[in-house]
Amino acid sequence: METSDNRPELKSAVKEALPESSNEGALAITTKEDSAGEHKGQTDEHLPFELGQKLKYHRSAPLTVYQIIDYIFVVIAAVLTVRLAWILLKHGFQFSLVILVYLTIFWVLLAYLALPRLHQIMSSLYVPDYYIGRSKTGDGILGDPINLAWLGEEDDIHLAMQAAGWTMADEITLSSSWKIVFASVFKRSYPAAPVSPLYLFGRKQDFAYQQEVDGNPSQRHHVRFWKVPEGWKLPGGIQVDWLAAATFDKAVGLSLFTLQITHKIDENIDIERDHVVDTVREACTSVEVDVIPDATSAYHSRNGGGDRVQTDGSMPVIEANLVSEEHLNPHENLALQHKGYLRSSRDQAEKTNKRRLVRDRQVPATSLACGIILTVLHALELAAVGYILATNPKYADELGFAFYQTRLAGYGFMALALLLAVLIVGTLFHQKWMRLGLLLVLTATVFVRMMESLGIEGASGTPLWITSTTLSVLAILAITSPAARRWVKVE
Repeated sequence: METSDNRPELKSAVKEALPESSNEGALAITTKEDSAGEHKGQTDEHLPFELGQKLKYHRSAPLTVYQIIDYIFVVIAAVLTVRLAWILLKHGFQFSLVILVYLTIFWVLLAYLALPRLHQIMSSLYVPDYYIGRSKTGDGILGDPINLAWLGEEDDIHLAMQAAGWTMADEITLSSSWKIVFASVFKRSYPAAPVSPLYLFGRKQDFAYQQEVDGNPSQRHHVRFWKVPEGWKLPGGIQVDWLAAATFDKAVGLSLFTLQITHKIDENIDIERDHVVDTVREACTSVEVDVIPDATSAYHSRNGGGDRVQTDGSMPVIEANLVSEEHLNPHENLALQHKGYLRSSRDQAEKTNKRRLVRDRQVPATSLACGIILTVLHALELAAVGYILATNPKYADELGFAFYQTRLAGYGFMALALLLAVLIVGTLFHQKWMRLGLLLVLTATVFVRMMESLGIEGASGTPLWITSTTLSVLAILAITSPAARRWVKVE
């Protein structure tokens, strides 16, 4: 513990370590502490409460009826996914020729749907939603530590990072996902390979940069960037514009928590943090770097993939707003001249901002879009089955019913398909109750299918049953995702 004799030295050391913008805050704290002695022994006349009085706690607004129903569907989706995975696993142990297919589908459902949804439900109860120096995965698990801060505009960061030899990572799309899988399996270079999304301030990274190692996409330096909210400050009152998380991918493996295929990171993240600082300072000689010592306590933990991480808790603050064209020393791999480089990087930043604007304001989230596509496929399946039952008398004899009964059932299936189409359109137009209606219909169809697996011998093993049930469960999972809920303004 520091004694009162060495407090001035401690305050002086902290001031020197902090950027100039934070000196005012440190000075204000010092002034308050110095003035505290003058008022020692005086009555606390200006306190908004009496000493010993029980304070009123701030209570969050109660959940609405819609939110309660929505959370119920989130839990139902997890239960249905686990049940479907169990049925597929059970059929996988019947030692038929399709055992590999059943077990593969089981693993996909478990690793990419069931376990992430269970983590999402549980982490929402105990993982805080405010800044604690850690990012979060899409499932709500604590992700990579935040170990860098930046001052400056987005185009300043693009200029500094690209001059330092870093490559901007592609967005995750079907095409880029296929390219990274192909590159990892066949050891092909993919310098702009996408990085998995991590979340801070309730949103995924704004962009990311990486450096591939020896043309191997399985090993790479990478850093994610988040713009801080307007007026937000680090603990201690330090003003920054951007936060970042830098780690090094050392191999491809399975996630400890979800069994998904993912990159495994090196636990010594401070080395990667310092690598980012060194490359930027070498390429941009006008950039200055301050260090916030003990921005967090030194600790060791695990990230969202189950990989070990350890850090000394220090956070460099890179002043990218000092980047100037005259003081650029581009990485040796870059053949562009300063002026062309400056212009191209700022153009890229502008294009990135436009893409993000379109993505955030006009285009549905990827998970919601997938859910809508799956629901459309399910509706087409219902319409096709309904048409067959309503127009072919032979199926009535095979099922042991009168033709008028199968015809009525066929009309019912087609009406259900039409209802799904109406609910899909309403959901796309941000109608939250339409989304709940869509979830209700999908859940009802899955429930009926699940009852068939219990009451009809062999029903759950047919290709039609597997296709119909899987489409519905996947659609429910996608439409109850956080991104889909934000689309209809639930959160």
